[in-house]
Amino acid sequence: MLSQIVASLAREDAVLARDVQGVDPVSDDVRQQCLEAVEDYGRVDLGVLPSDTWETSVAISQGGSWSCLVDLWTTQEGRSDLALQVLVRESEGQYRFVPVMVYVP
Repeated sequence: MLSQIVASLAREDAVLARDVQGVDPVSDDVRQQCLEAVEDYGRVDLGVLPSDTWETSVAISQGGSWSCLVDLWTTQEGRSDLALQVLVRESEGQYRFVPVMVYVP
């Protein structure tokens, strides 16, 4: 799921993760903030998330939901300083993912 969200961001989809089952709709403001954070980082191309991502990414429980920070990778430098924040919550027996922002923690 998280890899699909990052792939959508890398493609600069007009609607972030529109076709990804389990991802809540993302506002235009959130999509724009994510894209601008990547651009401000220095015109890099986001790459696919390798398995190494899961060794350094974290999830913190927030009483019924989780705040996840996923390390982003670029084709130019490998693991970057950028991270994607996603909230994950359970709803009706399924996990729902809500992209929040991209930033340098």
